[in-house]
Amino acid sequence: MKRIIASFLLVATAAAQTGDTLTVNTGQQMAFSATAEGTTPFTWQWLKNGVAIAGATNATYTISSATTTDSGTYRAKATNSAGSADSNALVITVVVPVVAPKNVVASVVVTTLTQGGNSGSRPRSPKD
Repeated sequence: MKRIIASFLLVATAAAQTGDTLTVNTGQQMAFSATAEGTTPFTWQWLKNGVAIAGATNATYTISSATTTDSGTYRAKATNSAGSADSNALVITVVVPVVAPKNVVASVVVTTLTQGGNSGSRPRSPKD
């Protein structure tokens, strides 16, 4: 077997080849694919941080909604009767996106004193 080429596709956002480092937002879909040169058939195994991913035994591997625990170094391993080869690494960092504040609403409560020491309050809108 000569070499394996693995790629990563962050759906509708970015594509990368092996050796790249990508930052992915939580909730995004990640799709990995690999191709190999050599005599077919190949068996496949995807690895995360050097450990086989259970059930990830095709040339493609998908994470439908990324979480921070999906951060890591991914590789594909192709095997045939002559041996096996690993792809270069795809380093993925999954982050919780920071969203700027918007639609800020302010309100005020006005307290009034009446004769005799009784007090009362009522919410007032900024227009009052």
